[in-house]
Amino acid sequence: MGSTQMRPDRHDEGGFILVVVLAMCILLGLVAAVFSRAVQSYLREASGIAHSAQAEFAADAGVNIAALELATERDTGRTRRFPIDGAEWACHTDEGAELVIAVQEAGGKINLNLADDQLLSALFIGLGATPVAATLYADRIIDFRDRDDDRRINGAERDEYLAAGGTWGPKNTAFDSREELHQVLGLDPKMIEAIWPYVTLYSGTAGLDPETTSARLADIVTRGYGQLPHADVSSLAQGRLPSEFIVASGRHFFEITVAARLDGGATFVREAGFEIPTGKGAMPVFKIWNRARGTSQQRQWPSIVGLPRC
Repeated sequence: MGSTQMRPDRHDEGGFILVVVLAMCILLGLVAAVFSRAVQSYLREASGIAHSAQAEFAADAGVNIAALELATERDTGRTRRFPIDGAEWACHTDEGAELVIAVQEAGGKINLNLADDQLLSALFIGLGATPVAATLYADRIIDFRDRDDDRRINGAERDEYLAAGGTWGPKNTAFDSREELHQVLGLDPKMIEAIWPYVTLYSGTAGLDPETTSARLADIVTRGYGQLPHADVSSLAQGRLPSEFIVASGRHFFEITVAARLDGGATFVREAGFEIPTGKGAMPVFKIWNRARGTSQQRQWPSIVGLPRC
């Protein structure tokens, strides 16, 4: 008897092909969706980078505006538009960016390399340290920067650093940056953060210029001074620095912070420091150029309405 060969049903073949085609379409659709999402994410990231770069450019422009105005004031006597005691001044650019500019003449800050123990202690006490802790902090800073190995009463030299488990001693030369405060033995990190806005390396004086010292720093130092041993509190006048801390500065170095915000919300904060050399026509020489610590999102931004043009 002959055998009968079974042939696939044409309808079954067509159904199988349809399933394969549908599966391929679904797979291609998923691939396309993933690719589209990746492209959108890339575009958003690229847009964010571009906006951040624009905000950085705007902040840098603000630094240059301030530097040129200070140089022009020196050369021509034309009055600048902003204070130099750290108070903020706001303006807007033609591109719609808001700038908040704060210029601080370095003589209005405390010089880490030149300030004596009395001024340093007054700063620490005014910021909340006890007189005992303030004296320790001041002595440790001075021992860190001086060139000798003679330990101050509450200071620390190499033996104290090694006994505390350190592999280094004090620097025994001038601070090159504020970051080196973290290398000073026994200096509380929270206190370093507290004094950070009020100290400098560039004033060239051991005291404070009352004309460029911020009201905030003057209040801190005056309150701290009142708790120092042998302080002549009778000589203190409201809103004025203790006379022993007053020194006129040369007004040659300026530290500046410029916060920029674009219409779309992108922000950037630049910190810079520049010297204006003597001599007519001399251009500012920059010695500090950093992105600011912290976040610009935390600051209060002025309304652009009514702001002067930068």
